[in-house]
Amino acid sequence: MTKNTVEIYKDQQRLALHDRHKKRGVGHRILMLSHLPENSKAYLESTPQMTLAQAKFSHPDLHLLIQELL
Repeated sequence: MTKNTVEIYKDQQRLALHDRHKKRGVGHRILMLSHLPENSKAYLESTPQMTLAQAKFSHPDLHLLIQELL
């Protein structure tokens, strides 16, 4: 870890090395989608329209409920 870089470790093994974000304050987190598991990426990338489309295949009542909530 230097003034310009940050290293991420788990069990004493380096997982990632990135440039530090210069415009953010100390302790600020930067989310990197490439580091997330697939289910987390899917959650963050979901939209109301995608949720509605998935509900349509699950159950008609669920589709109606989500439609009302949107």
